[in-house]
Amino acid sequence: MIASNASPKAIKPASKPSETPTPTPAAEQKPAATNGASSGSNTRSNNNAQKSNPSNNKSNSNSNTPSPEFVDRVFATVNKERAARSLGTVQRIEQIDTSSRAQSAYNAQINQLSHEGGTDRLKQNYTCRASGEILELVPISYNEQQATDVWINSPPHNKIMFSGDYDKAGIGLTQKGDQYYIAMQFCR
Repeated sequence: MIASNASPKAIKPASKPSETPTPTPAAEQKPAATNGASSGSNTRSNNNAQKSNPSNNKSNSNSNTPSPEFVDRVFATVNKERAARSLGTVQRIEQIDTSSRAQSAYNAQINQLSHEGGTDRLKQNYTCRASGEILELVPISYNEQQATDVWINSPPHNKIMFSGDYDKAGIGLTQKGDQYYIAMQFCR
């Protein structure tokens, strides 16, 4: 369990090749030098800082769902970072958003980052030949660039986020207390 005031921690992703996506649980790792807790999972069939006003990130106090604008900005920032590395952008798919939202809600419910069930949730909503998932837990005060930088500064997440293997993605965020659980799933 990660306390809401805990300093961010990284979790090393598990990677498992297969023809069809299967759940890949994350293995815990000692905290790394990152600005947020993160976790990544990769299932494959083959082997300029932009700041925003953090107050725009806060959701309605009666809701556990961050503003749609913040979700959109995180997704756009991931694509901006991919483009800066001469990679194609990923197309946002609503069905992948649905499974990503379910994964972030699950993580908030169990109070930790876990890939458990992520691939199954994705398969219920969308068919992929290969998929990867990155997770993180960040303070709600983070802006979209800070949230994306957590993944950029973590080699396992960087590898998934900047893989040329993926051309589609979805994102889900769930607020719990003063933190966001974020799940982003990539697909081809």
